[in-house]
Amino acid sequence: MKFHDGTPFDARAAKWNLDRWVGKKRHNFFATSTAIKQVTATDESTLTLTLSKPYEPLLQELSFVRPVRFLSPASVDSKQKFTKPVGTGPWRLQSSSTNAATLIRNDAYWGPTPGPERVEFAVKKDSQTRVSALRAGEVDLIGGAYMSPITPTERRA
Repeated sequence: MKFHDGTPFDARAAKWNLDRWVGKKRHNFFATSTAIKQVTATDESTLTLTLSKPYEPLLQELSFVRPVRFLSPASVDSKQKFTKPVGTGPWRLQSSSTNAATLIRNDAYWGPTPGPERVEFAVKKDSQTRVSALRAGEVDLIGGAYMSPITPTERRA
């Protein structure tokens, strides 16, 4: 498997990603960060995690997006500061802003290729605006349960 930029996603890349947050004070809120004592790239395809104590939720927590994200080591500058998103998934980020994001299909993806060539996300902060956009056929899907839920009245209108 390779990142979108061609960099191999191997044990060394996985170790690099984990080393960015494991054991770091600012990530102590995340128990996995303190439970992992050492990360070792045993060989090209084997990553060994040595724990400081038994920690049952480890595998579940490793599935969280933050802080557990796997980026290409080429996605940072010389100071190790994140510069661009470079992942391995079925979609590549084409553009993003605070109000929108556009993903394009990654035809080189190692798994099943998604059907749509492009997916666009837009932030519509007001619930009524989202409902109106859906009814007008401007969008195919809406959500917002967390920040601006759609009320029962808006659902029926």
